[in-house]
Amino acid sequence: MKVRVITDAAALWQGIEDWSDLARWAAEPNPMWEPYFLLPSLRHLEPGKWKAWVVERKAGGWVGLLVQRARLGREANLLGLMESWQHGHSFLATPLIRKGEEKEFWRTLLRAWEKGEGGGRLWRWEGMALDGPVGRGLSEALAERGQRHWVAGSWERGLLPLNETWDTYAKTVLSSHRRRRLQKLEQKLAAHGEVQFEVRERGTELEPWVETFLALEHGGWKGEERTSLRSNPEHELFFRALVHQAEMEGKLRFSRLTVDGHTVAALCDLVSGRAAFSFKVATDDRLREGGPGLVLDRYSVEHYLTEKALQWVDSCAAPDQAAVNTLWRERRVLGTVYVAQRSLAGVLTLEALRGASRFKAWRQRKKSPAESAASAPQTEVSTEAPCKLRQRETTLR
Repeated sequence: MKVRVITDAAALWQGIEDWSDLARWAAEPNPMWEPYFLLPSLRHLEPGKWKAWVVERKAGGWVGLLVQRARLGREANLLGLMESWQHGHSFLATPLIRKGEEKEFWRTLLRAWEKGEGGGRLWRWEGMALDGPVGRGLSEALAERGQRHWVAGSWERGLLPLNETWDTYAKTVLSSHRRRRLQKLEQKLAAHGEVQFEVRERGTELEPWVETFLALEHGGWKGEERTSLRSNPEHELFFRALVHQAEMEGKLRFSRLTVDGHTVAALCDLVSGRAAFSFKVATDDRLREGGPGLVLDRYSVEHYLTEKALQWVDSCAAPDQAAVNTLWRERRVLGTVYVAQRSLAGVLTLEALRGASRFKAWRQRKKSPAESAASAPQTEVSTEAPCKLRQRETTLR
């Protein structure tokens, strides 16, 4: 196997056939690194210098793809830190690796990095799945090479296995109290008119669904906080390019909840392999007491349980979204992983970061609860694994 480091989107585009084939046969699906998502991201949301590591067979064909960017900032540059390439609309950083090649991919990549490819002396992946074949392949490759690493934090989010009916699932997962609560929420919505759940069929006109979603999201709290897609022209362009390309590939799912014909909640999901990912949700805040987002999730779960082509759905929900996670029985484990170069500088840098994290955690424990809450960063993980990400993420679905 050989490694290529690509820094130009046009060069990535040239490998689109190999890239698409890799996504089709990936050990773990990740729509955020498929062509239909990543290319619009690089075009409209590029947060800094990025590089794509492509591991391929000498005879041709991609074995794996990992995208990184150099962290901006003096401190990060001083540490020689490279991190997984993500942005505020990306919720998963698991590399695309061909099934059965997980350990060999990591072996090949780590050898190339050690020889000076790509730069940096410390790698950081945040939001990578730790409990699947990709995470296990990395763990085995690092153990084999005796390479120092650190799982700086881990957290869980909801996963829906598609292997039973809604009636069976609801009785297993939801207590009678929660089922009654969902019924009461729907009754509150029904007081304003007929409640209907709709799923967009592929091939029907897409633009009205896109416009409705963007307007609904912008009209709520995300618009007020300037985090909606429509708040930034480049973010809106990214979303439009993404959904149109996903539609062409048959990987787009739109659903919505209407009251008296008006959309009160909308959901945009993405498909990768035999899995779906709950990408974006928008709700009408004027009907907040009726929980339109939660009612939509309930109908969405019921609908997905009838899907024959898919095996599971990732909620993409933040750990603190308890109401959403209640509906999703299984959990997947994501985490932040640091890997050091097998050099004195790499090991010392890793141990310095680990020591700083332990000291920070010690100081947090010494503070009063009120002081800890006031000073804690919103998205940093400050304790070693296993741990839960307790803070509210700055960008939710």
